[in-house]
Amino acid sequence: MKRRLLTGLLLLGLGAAALLGWLLQSENGLRWIYQQAVSLVPGDLAVQQLSGSLADRIVLQGIDYRNSGISLHAEQIVLQWNPAALLVAEIDISSLAIQQLDIQLHPAPLEASPKPVAVPLPPLDLPLDLQLHEFEIDQLRLTRGEQLFKLEQVRLRTSIRGSRIDIDTLALQVVDLAFDADRRQDFGISLHGEFDARGDYPHDLIIDWQTRLSTGTVVDSRTRLSGDLKSTQLSQQSSGALDANLSLQLQNPLDKLQWRATLELARFDTSRLDAALPAASGALQLSAEGNLVSAHASGQLNVDASELGKFNARFALRSLDQPQLMDGVHIESLELTVNEGKLATQGQLFWSPALRWNGALQASGFDPAELFPEWPGKLNASIQSSGQMENGVLDVTARIEQADGRLRDYPFSSLQGNLHWHEDRLDIESLELGILEGKLSTQ
Repeated sequence: MKRRLLTGLLLLGLGAAALLGWLLQSENGLRWIYQQAVSLVPGDLAVQQLSGSLADRIVLQGIDYRNSGISLHAEQIVLQWNPAALLVAEIDISSLAIQQLDIQLHPAPLEASPKPVAVPLPPLDLPLDLQLHEFEIDQLRLTRGEQLFKLEQVRLRTSIRGSRIDIDTLALQVVDLAFDADRRQDFGISLHGEFDARGDYPHDLIIDWQTRLSTGTVVDSRTRLSGDLKSTQLSQQSSGALDANLSLQLQNPLDKLQWRATLELARFDTSRLDAALPAASGALQLSAEGNLVSAHASGQLNVDASELGKFNARFALRSLDQPQLMDGVHIESLELTVNEGKLATQGQLFWSPALRWNGALQASGFDPAELFPEWPGKLNASIQSSGQMENGVLDVTARIEQADGRLRDYPFSSLQGNLHWHEDRLDIESLELGILEGKLSTQ
């Protein structure tokens, strides 16, 4: 009796081993597992050709998948892994390569959504460790409506142990990054670092990127992002066509966001950035702070432009009390110095839903020839102006409160008036001009 029982158990064990060997080592076993798994996948999945074995190398060709909101196609997927690592609670993937991945997102119709609220990120704590030695995508296309984004290559090397994620390499290569075929750029980015996907998500990541502009010049940059979801700091240094240092601090980014930033652009040259831009070089210093509903910025800009010459500007701006933060800006102060003349302005500038403005302009010793070469001179003036540009039509109202100086070598002691420009017509509603001891006026 015992002999029969042992023989039965032995035969059962051998049968199980044979079945397991067939599933792991044979292509037919791989196909059977695929047929069982495909019925469990949500959506529609189809593979034109399947080869290899579950124990070593799996090759899928002609993969198509479709579900609500997304469809994708891949020419080929090749997976090499070590299933024996499962015995020590680890998924060990030697390589995962995807060729020509095309992803199409199908956006749902826009619907009114409730006011967003802060949602904490869920913790990630995998029951199995993951070792991904090499992950690569060659030629990735992402389409959403009429928007198209292309990546030439994606490479990743990472490991996950519980909630800790270590990224040895994440590299992206973009070719022909441009809005038209005549102005192409190449872009490459790599990332490495670590973060813990639980609690406040502590992280320390370093991002290196390089782009070759349409002019042939190169911009190199290194960015470091460190902190957690309560407070994170970003610092970036760029060199090449731009010499820049950026510092950004975020407080409570998922709840009541507060931010502070400084930018020092030690040198820029527009001819190295884009040949279509007017030739100019200079430097910029900027500091800003704000939250989701308000912002304030101030700084200084020094420029040497081929058309305007040398000038510098000091400015202080803050956001308007508007529902949309980016609809316009309040100009607390803007002072422009050109040679020996100065222009200063205060007011409001809107660019949505149409370009419009209102404000005050002060001129001191300003030479109009800086803007209009046929009108040389030196002016002191105080002007109130408002206007808008809508559907290509310019409408401007100006009140000259006081002006004096010299135009085309003709001195005048005072100028006051009200002007209205609409489309291509100038209406002089009133004008009073003082020349030496005389006075001219019109209405």
